[in-house]
Amino acid sequence: TSLRNRAQQIIREFSMSSLASSATAPTTYDQSEETKSRTTSALLTLQLLNPRLLVAALQTYLRASLTSSLASVGRALNSLPILDRTLLEVSARCQNIVALEKLLNNTKPPHSPLSGLNDQAEEQSGTLLEPLLAALDTSSLPSFFWRSLAEGLGPRVADLMTKGGVVARALKSQKERVKDSVRECVLRGSQSPGDTTRKAGAWEREAAVMVASVMGPVGR
Repeated sequence: TSLRNRAQQIIREFSMSSLASSATAPTTYDQSEETKSRTTSALLTLQLLNPRLLVAALQTYLRASLTSSLASVGRALNSLPILDRTLLEVSARCQNIVALEKLLNNTKPPHSPLSGLNDQAEEQSGTLLEPLLAALDTSSLPSFFWRSLAEGLGPRVADLMTKGGVVARALKSQKERVKDSVRECVLRGSQSPGDTTRKAGAWEREAAVMVASVMGPVGR
């Protein structure tokens, strides 16, 4: 149980992005490699104990990132001066998800000594990423993050606009700035931590979905 709890804690605290301040984010190459190594060990530990434990731990991590992001962006849209800082933190959370996806995709399931020979080929094929993608019914963790966040934001923004008042007027008067900031948040957050190059056209769909979730209710 202690082994399982420790592995779950390591996954829960996984952080690689340096965009926003984080107590657990690595600041040097050696620290980054140590974080990857420690996390890979935790992933393999849960996979060996029970593959369902691993998928559950990863879903918990994603859910926590989504819940925090939805709450913080909701607050920022109520107070636009904190929007840019908030969106930087959301970008950092997604960069962590990009890094986690890469780690999962580079890690093959271990062979369990309890499995038969017929199971070995099946276990060794694929990566630790595939069962998670299947459980989430998605082809990409960053895409899942942005689309889920957009789905939650839409009703919140609609509620703000329905209430009217200062907040609604601010969103309308600064809609171009908000639109650009949200788009930049997605494009920046979909990069690997430390990567400064952007692939032309990459993540434009996710950016469009996020922009629409916020700007749709704001209207013209």
